[in-house]
Amino acid sequence: MKINGIHHVAMIGSDYEKSKQFYAEILGLKIIAENYRLERASDSLDLQADPNRIELF
Repeated sequence: MKINGIHHVAMIGSDYEKSKQFYAEILGLKIIAENYRLERASDSLDLQADPNRIELF
């Protein structure tokens, strides 16, 4: 099987707000979605890191 690329990488941070600030404000990645996950009682953030995405929890 040949791997053509990676769609996204999921990461769990110890401080969601600090991680969000780092990736969006300091690194300048574009926020493409932010959701509250009721079943996990936590937030999730999708960031565009062309051509890939980072999913942050």
